[in-house]
Amino acid sequence: MAMARACLIAAALLLGALPAPAANPPAKERTATILVRNDSVGFDPHKSTGRGAAEILFMMADTLVSVEDDQKTLHPLLAKSWTLSGDGLTYTFNLRDDVKFCDGKPLTAADVVYSLKRLIAPETRSPAAWRLGKVADITAKDDTTVIYTLKEPHNELLLHLAQSFGSIIDRANVEKLGADFGVKGLNGTGPFCWGEWRPRDQFERDDIFFDRPR
Repeated sequence: MAMARACLIAAALLLGALPAPAANPPAKERTATILVRNDSVGFDPHKSTGRGAAEILFMMADTLVSVEDDQKTLHPLLAKSWTLSGDGLTYTFNLRDDVKFCDGKPLTAADVVYSLKRLIAPETRSPAAWRLGKVADITAKDDTTVIYTLKEPHNELLLHLAQSFGSIIDRANVEKLGADFGVKGLNGTGPFCWGEWRPRDQFERDDIFFDRPR
C-alpha cells in the first residue's frame, strides 16, 4: 500500500525544550520524517476525524487533557487541573497560563470555549459532536478557567476531549482561512507548526517556536 509522507521540520523531536548539543546542526535545519499509512482530506479537527488526520493533528494542536494508550489513564495537558461537581454536570478546567499558539498569541479560555462550541455547533456538522455529551453551556470564567456544563452526566467526556477532534484552535485563523482552514493552514499550540501540505505526498514545517512554553 502506498504511504503518504509527513515531513515536519523541528528542533528536538516532539519535546523540543532542551538545548541542542553544539555539534548538532541548527534546530531549523534538522528534519523529522514520519511515515503515515493514510493521508486525509484535510486537517480541520472538527470535520476530519479519521486516523490520517489525527496522526498529524496531535503534532500540531493540543487538547485539554491527554490519555494513555490504555484509553483509561488521563493526564493534564492544556488544562493543568479540573474538578467535577457532585451532580456530575459541571466540569471546571484550570488552564495553563504559559501556552502560546504557533503565531505567538497566548492561549486563553476564550480559545477553548470557541473550539468546543464550534465542534458541537450544528453548522459545523462534525461527526464527533455527539461525543461531547448533551451540553448546556461552555463559558470562560476568566482567561484561565473554563466552565463546561452538561444537561446530564457524561462519564466519558474527558476521554473524548483527549481525542484529536478536541483540539483547541485559533478563532482568528479559522475566520481568516474560511474553507481553507485545515487545508492551507492551522494555528495550533502543538510542538510542530503548519508549513505546507501537499495532499498524498508531503506535510512540512520549516521551523518551530522554541520560546513557546510547552
